[in-house]
Amino acid sequence: MSLNETKNHDAIGDNICKAVSVVYQTYENLNRFFGELDNVGAKEGFVPLVPRFIRWKSDADPGGWAISSFIKPFQLAKDPILKNGSEMRNGPIYVVEALLSDESKKYVGRKPVPQITLGKFTFDFENRPWTTISVSDHWFFYYPTRMQDKFDIEQSGENWISKPKNEKVTHDYWGLKNVVWKSIDLVPVNSREMIKKSVFDELLSFPEVK
Repeated sequence: MSLNETKNHDAIGDNICKAVSVVYQTYENLNRFFGELDNVGAKEGFVPLVPRFIRWKSDADPGGWAISSFIKPFQLAKDPILKNGSEMRNGPIYVVEALLSDESKKYVGRKPVPQITLGKFTFDFENRPWTTISVSDHWFFYYPTRMQDKFDIEQSGENWISKPKNEKVTHDYWGLKNVVWKSIDLVPVNSREMIKKSVFDELLSFPEVK
């Protein structure tokens, strides 16, 4: 092996180490973000539906080896508890997604930089078996703002609205009626004040959709 080849391999190895270090540091920053998200949310009347967040991982698919989408679902504490023995409430589910991957450029309503997607998910809870949300339910809140083959997705002012295309999709997504959502840049949301203003105030401002 020549000296130039050795230097080239060393440079590649160094770049890999630096890239992994950046990912770990980003995860540390997200850990602090989600901690503050819970603190600020509680003061604004929001109740988290999972202790940490929900995400997709896969051993078989390399795309699932590192997490790029972290979703935290909330409901409002003032909404009544469902009468099915669960702790979930009869009201919208408010979702905060931290999205790191530039894969977002494939989808409407997002930019190819780290984003926060804010969503207000409205369901028909009456005849659906809602009892809890698990970590594996990531897809449930991920795809309605992306899959245009299953959802009609249209812009409405600064927001976007997603609606199931047919009854089968509604059934598959446990009575989902619609989602009002928008995406904002993640990096500037770096303080309690910004979390309140850019996340929870925005969630509360989302309109009702018929």
